[in-house]
Amino acid sequence: MAVSAHLATCPNCEGEMDVTDVGPYTRVRCPSCGEEVRVKTEMGDFRLVRRLASGGMSVVYVARDPTLDREVAVKVLGEGFSEDRHREQQFEREAKLTAAVSHPNVVRVFKVGRAFDRFFIAMELVSGKSLEQWMSVHGALPEDAVISLALQVVDGLRAAIKAGLIHRDIKPGNILIDERETAKIVDFGLSVLTEGGPVRAEEVWASPLYVAPEALDRAEEDHRSDIYSLGATLYHVLSGTPPIESKEMGTRVLREAKKDIPPLKKVAPWLSSEMVRIVEKAMDFDPARRFQSYDEFRVALETARETLGEKGARFPVHGAVRAQRRDRQQALRRAWLAGGVFLAAVLATVAAFLVAKMKNPEPGTDEAGRQSPMVRPGSDPNLDADSVRVINEAYAVAREALADGDFVVAEGHFQQAWTHGKCPPAFAAWARFEATVAAYLDGRSSDAREHLHNLRLFLYESSEEDTRQGRRLLSSIEVLTALAYVPEERVPQLLDDPFRAITFFAMALKTWEQGRFERANRMFE
Repeated sequence: MAVSAHLATCPNCEGEMDVTDVGPYTRVRCPSCGEEVRVKTEMGDFRLVRRLASGGMSVVYVARDPTLDREVAVKVLGEGFSEDRHREQQFEREAKLTAAVSHPNVVRVFKVGRAFDRFFIAMELVSGKSLEQWMSVHGALPEDAVISLALQVVDGLRAAIKAGLIHRDIKPGNILIDERETAKIVDFGLSVLTEGGPVRAEEVWASPLYVAPEALDRAEEDHRSDIYSLGATLYHVLSGTPPIESKEMGTRVLREAKKDIPPLKKVAPWLSSEMVRIVEKAMDFDPARRFQSYDEFRVALETARETLGEKGARFPVHGAVRAQRRDRQQALRRAWLAGGVFLAAVLATVAAFLVAKMKNPEPGTDEAGRQSPMVRPGSDPNLDADSVRVINEAYAVAREALADGDFVVAEGHFQQAWTHGKCPPAFAAWARFEATVAAYLDGRSSDAREHLHNLRLFLYESSEEDTRQGRRLLSSIEVLTALAYVPEERVPQLLDDPFRAITFFAMALKTWEQGRFERANRMFE
């Protein structure tokens, strides 16, 4: 496919720039004046404001609709697929399929179009978080809240099947919760038209933890496949544990694992028996033994809600009983102390190790995460000598406090550095990240999570998200919020890189805070 030439005008010197080979919302350096500017920010009628998320085939941006004076989400086909006609047709098809479903629990599509040789979809911007993001912060969610959300998702999926669609990728990340606690189903990219009967999809791209077993066999699928995926999602949301622990399985092994899902009552004993029966029925390996319709599913959920209203909901271990879990953790910590394992010493030692690594980078390394980004005189025309001195002194005190185990002091001075009025964005981002580690070291995981959330927002607001350091920080944020498991054989490789080492260490602290002491101990060692 031929790519049309595209020229942009530098707003600083009004010189022309050839930006044919760059994607939408890219920052480029003007060849005439050296100024860095954003280019290709207009997608049809919509002006891109910031990058929101990226997926397997596309990138999602927050954009401004000047006609109706509102923010929308604009999903743009990714660079790797821009010349793939099959993927483009699939992307265009997603827009048409989603637009065919008109329901408050399905994200609305406003417009489809093409700009800069890329296909895009303009859709409703949901101001909230996905279920996946909620779980990363809160763990398992209360049963009554989950039932309310499940009823909404069932209604959305019922509207989809009435339009002849099965979603094929229901999972926590594809269910958004807006500020009014309304559930919205997103990403119909893997959907298929049923045309009134079962279908057999060409590809299996759905998330392995939640996909129905018949999809793995490329057998015929129908709405009961979505019912399975919703059941697996509810299993995860209610218990805080996915039905299958590892994503790294071959199709055959994964299929067998779906025959032996740990009983939900054993994983989450606080749940009502009625809710356990609903989830396990939805997740039955045999589609014939699942709920046969969304109406049947809905009636079961309504019954569970009524029963729960009479008996009262027991909160998850991660919620109301968190204090008890902390007591157990403290008892285990005391047992470790008696055995000669002194956690504070471990934390201080590792912190000192990380500081030493950051102060003594390998020769030839750069600032993008490989060494501490100290502010240098003359690096920014807006920086005067006094500002450089104040910022660097605050940062130096923070690093020394971190090495000495004074984590609250360290966090405070990192904050003093990044809140300075003339602090460069790249430096501020790194200081925020180190404040996250200080909070983890001090045992304040909720503060650490808040730092991660604010850091993500800061990276996008300051346009630092597509610098090398910004990309690495965003990657680290994803790792820490998802608590991805790192195989032991990769640990030496991680610790050779100071940037990765500090991320891995924060992961170990988060693993400890979640009560997974044996794994955390191995990570510290």
